[in-house]
Order: sequence, then structure tokens, then C-alpha cells
Amino acid sequence: MLAEHTGRLGDDSDPFICRRIFSDGYFWLTVDLDELREVENFHLVYAFGTPAMCCYRWVRGQGLRHYRIDDGEALPLHNACPLLYSQPETQGAKVLDRFEKACCGVDPVLAVFVIRKLREGIALLAA
Repeated sequence: MLAEHTGRLGDDSDPFICRRIFSDGYFWLTVDLDELREVENFHLVYAFGTPAMCCYRWVRGQGLRHYRIDDGEALPLHNACPLLYSQPETQGAKVLDRFEKACCGVDPVLAVFVIRKLREGIALLAA
């Protein structure tokens, strides 16, 4: 089950937290909110920490895209920035089903939003 990371993110003088992060052993969900607390974008990483790691990225006004993630760390003592490579979507139904079962610990409003955008976007990506 996804659980929220509760650290403070953003400007200390602003009580509004603009990023919410949830994770479990398989998923890593990052949701960015605007000043009106509406979702600007989200990243749903799945198969987190494995060579098969991929993500769905939704951005307001752009829709959903699917990426393979290269963690950029070919050398064990060298930290690099992860790279996103556009990749055809092939596991949408399985990922969506697994996310729906795992999202009990996510704010219900955010969970419903992410599931809705995944359903809409996965259908378009598969077409």
C-alpha cells in the first residue's frame, strides 16, 4: 500500500505544500499542485528500483505520456540524473489494476484524479 512521505517540501514561509509524494515497494507517485491546490502534473513510477522501471507522466494541457527510466548510474560510485525515454505503453491495464489496489494510503481526491487520468491516457496510448 502506498504511504505518504511527510517531510516539508517548498518554501518555509509558505504553509502550502506544493508537492506530495507517496510510495511503496513498487510505485513512486509524485503530485505537484498549484496555488489553488489543483494538480499541475504527476509522475507515477512503477517497477521502482528495477531495470524494468518506467513511468507515466501527466501534465495539465499535455496529457499522459509513458517513459522508460534509465537511472543514469552505470558506475557504482557515480550518481547521475535519471533520464526519461519515450516508450510505447504495453502494460497499462496491469499497472492500473495494481495501482488501484495499492492507492489506499493516497489522499482519496488525488487517487481518483490519478486513476481517471491513467484510464483516459492509457486508452489513448494503446490506440
